[in-house]
Amino acid sequence: MMERGHELTPQLMLLTEYFPIVMDGSGNPVTAPALDPTQLTDLMSLISGTSGKYIGTQTTAGATIPSYTTVAPPTAPAAGSFWYDSVAKQLKYYDGTATQTLGTAAGASPTGAAAGDLAGTYPNPTVAALARLITQK
Repeated sequence: MMERGHELTPQLMLLTEYFPIVMDGSGNPVTAPALDPTQLTDLMSLISGTSGKYIGTQTTAGATIPSYTTVAPPTAPAAGSFWYDSVAKQLKYYDGTATQTLGTAAGASPTGAAAGDLAGTYPNPTVAALARLITQK
């Protein structure tokens, strides 16, 4: 509740629907700091739906991440930025040094030592129990 002297007139109440008043910890109106040009540009992009800093969602379609083409990827991505390459049909991200493609390791053959019921190494391990039976003959 606002203290006496800070009541909102009907005109101010209507205005606050479009321009909210910033309040301090005690509920008193205070002057909001001005936006710098970068913040204003970011806000305008967010309002227009063209911001690349936020992911839009829809209840029936999921999240939509920014989409670029292979020949025109983001010009200055920050580390952790990701996007959909609409030509290559791949998800990509920037690791701070280079652009990486997600999911490129799928379907690769395993390598290294086998374990559990398997003996030997990949890509050609043997079934350990069969190997013992064969050596016992």
